[in-house]
Amino acid sequence: MSVDLRVNDPAVWFLAGKYAAWAFFYGLEIFTALRIQEGFFRPARVSAEANRARCLTLLFAFFLLADALGKLAGNYLLFAVLRQAAFLFVCTAFFAGKTWMKLFTAAMLLAVMDFSWNGLEAALSAARLVLFHSRSEMALMLASCLSYLGAAGALRASFRRLKLKMEMFSPRCAKAMLIPVCVLLFLTDVVNFGASRGVSMVSDVNGEAYWDPYLNELFTHLGCMVLAILSITVVLCLADAMNRTMQYEVSEQVHRAKAAHYQALLKERREQAGLRHDMRNHFIAVSGLLKKRDYERLEQYVERLCESGGLTDGEIRTGNPAVDAIVNLKRREAREMGIAFACDMNLAGLAGIEDFDLCILLGNLLDNAIHAQSRVEEGRRRIAVRAEIVKRYAVFEIRNALGEGEDKTGFGEERYGIGLMNVQQIVERNGGILDIAARDGEFFVSVMMEAGHGAL
Repeated sequence: MSVDLRVNDPAVWFLAGKYAAWAFFYGLEIFTALRIQEGFFRPARVSAEANRARCLTLLFAFFLLADALGKLAGNYLLFAVLRQAAFLFVCTAFFAGKTWMKLFTAAMLLAVMDFSWNGLEAALSAARLVLFHSRSEMALMLASCLSYLGAAGALRASFRRLKLKMEMFSPRCAKAMLIPVCVLLFLTDVVNFGASRGVSMVSDVNGEAYWDPYLNELFTHLGCMVLAILSITVVLCLADAMNRTMQYEVSEQVHRAKAAHYQALLKERREQAGLRHDMRNHFIAVSGLLKKRDYERLEQYVERLCESGGLTDGEIRTGNPAVDAIVNLKRREAREMGIAFACDMNLAGLAGIEDFDLCILLGNLLDNAIHAQSRVEEGRRRIAVRAEIVKRYAVFEIRNALGEGEDKTGFGEERYGIGLMNVQQIVERNGGILDIAARDGEFFVSVMMEAGHGAL
């Protein structure tokens, strides 16, 4: 009988509904964060759905554990730090990529979540006090659930607007940005810890109103709201400024490559103009050597003539000026290392893929191929690049020689570092696929991406 009474007790149903609502809205917030993290890093060793399930399960378990330990110690700060550490751990351990990059994006997600939740919860609590003068548990629960919902929306809106390109960030840059974000998170935890211990902002009046609980609670909520707004503004502005700086640096590199490309073209035109101007004299010299039947000196003369006129090795033209600049720059680097460089690229009419993405894609892949040839003996060093538009897809293939005894299964992020991860992110963002293989003494990287409506 007593069990039935407890089950039918409204307080029991209210408590069950409270935890169910919390689990739903908190889970929605975490789910949104995980989806955003997937946009930067692919799940490690499992499918995206399985990875979300295990991450959500672990985060709920860590939250309940941190809550229990915090209540046992009577310390909100312990609960907050453990919960945040658990989120950083899960987003780092269960996604593939460089550790510092994953930590930075996880800290950004955590900062936007926590600051948004704190600000919204403080604003709703202040509105509740002003409009209804209510401190009921139902009102507190409603404010908390709406804050989780608002934080999920703030996450999506913030990262959609930022348009972070993590392929441009270096681990060193991620480390530098991680510190201020973590400091702001800890500062917010300290403020909330003080509020949970009864330390609050008091009204600036004399007499009995100085200790008025209503005014002091209101000012505390307003102070927490202002701190949350300032913190999230600092974090988002910091990320946006660094993102713009990195984009500017990459754009400058592309512009410098273009300038070098155009200077090389100008030099080639001048040499060819000089060759045409002296053509009569060259023909006289060739005719004289032919009459003497001095074929060895004739061969040497013709070779020098071709080299001086730029006839043996013209600039690569792909139909895309930005790609021309990058490919010609990398070809010169390869030739300086004694690497045979073959190129067959036709990207005329390519649309739908930003030049910025193309330059990062080809720059990283060619850097990897050139670096790999340093482990190949001279005489066998070679790189072949092919690109074409097939229907509405741009297809790229880069091949390079494998060294003797080269580990054919050892290619990937561990070997090539962050470059290959950046390529994967660009390919996924452009709706493409990346294939890596090694066979017959060669290493192959093939990429297929949607070329857009301008492609033929």
